Parts: sequence; C-alpha cells; structure tokens
Amino acid sequence: MKLKIFISQVDSHTQNGVWIKIPDSNKKFWLSGKCYYPNDYWATIYLNENYTYHCKSGSRGKNRYDVLGSKLIDIFSKGDVKLTENKKVEPITNKPKKLTVRNVDVEEELMR
Repeated sequence: MKLKIFISQVDSHTQNGVWIKIPDSNKKFWLSGKCYYPNDYWATIYLNENYTYHCKSGSRGKNRYDVLGSKLIDIFSKGDVKLTENKKVEPITNKPKKLTVRNVDVEEELMR
C-alpha cells in the first residue's frame, strides 16, 4: 500500500534502507530503500500487508521483534486527516461600547 509520511518520521538511513518512526510511540521499523522515495518535506513508502517488518523499541533498540505489514498500515492510516472538511466558521464581531464624553477643565497655562 502506498503511504505518505513526513521526512521527520525517518529516524536514520542505512546503506540498504531506512528506520522509520511509528507514530505516537518510541518504536521504529526498518524499510528497504527500494520501497522508500523521499521528496522535499515528505516521503512515499510502500508497505506490503503480507510482509513481516523488523521493528525495534527503546532508546538503544534492545527490544527487537517482527510486525506484520497489515498492522503497520492500520497504524499509519489512522494518522490521515481530512483537510477538506467543509465546516462553516462564523466570524467573531466585537462591537465596542459607546463612550460618553465629559467636559474637561484645562488650566490656561497648559493651553497653547
């Protein structure tokens, strides 16, 4: 499945691929360089539902395990946000209160 991610989600590059951070966790998975296509601010990745991806978690990656591609696709597809929702927003109008003018006495020395 074709997915778009931000470049900031790429943790590190290796000779043959990249480590990609999983959203809302400290986990990351390894993706082959053949399935990773970077652009300026985002990258296109291709995930296979039936493939097993190598994952690691923790600060030094001590915990290593495998995850199915279908689970990764579910995790990344939850982050899609519809930016084209048609919600009407009414502007806030502020009407100031009317001021009452008072007579002010000024000393003659201060007047020009």
